[in-house]
Amino acid sequence: MGQQRRRDSAIEWRRSQVIAYHGDGYSIRDIATKLIMSKTQIHRDLVYLTKHAHERIDKFVNEDIPMEYASTLASVKGIIKDMSDIIDNAKRNKDGTPKEEPDVKRIMEASSIKMQAQGLKMELITGANLAHESIDLSNRYRGLIAKKDKLLKDGNSIPA
Repeated sequence: MGQQRRRDSAIEWRRSQVIAYHGDGYSIRDIATKLIMSKTQIHRDLVYLTKHAHERIDKFVNEDIPMEYASTLASVKGIIKDMSDIIDNAKRNKDGTPKEEPDVKRIMEASSIKMQAQGLKMELITGANLAHESIDLSNRYRGLIAKKDKLLKDGNSIPA
């Protein structure tokens, strides 16, 4: 088990070097020379890293962003509700009757926060539509890439 862990660690280190050199603009040949590895292995690592990056992006887009969005929207709605309660409490006595002298400063502060939160809520709602459209566009693009790859694999040419 220790040997497998060392092997996995070595692969992880090599791939981190490959992606760093690739990000710096080095060619596969240059990376292979620097790491004293075959060009084939460097190419395999880049294919693996690309696939892994796609999987991480898919998870982020399909799981993490929607959860963060829902959590943030719920928090913003909670702020709006809390500010509404503060405003109401600043205007009324504990028995529910109107105060003779409402706490104007508190009402103004809570109203300001409430308005900011409502603006943020609107940004989140309108931004969600843009994010959804971007995800749809990305999925359609991936579909086109898959069709292109299938055509190439089947030996058909793609018209220019």
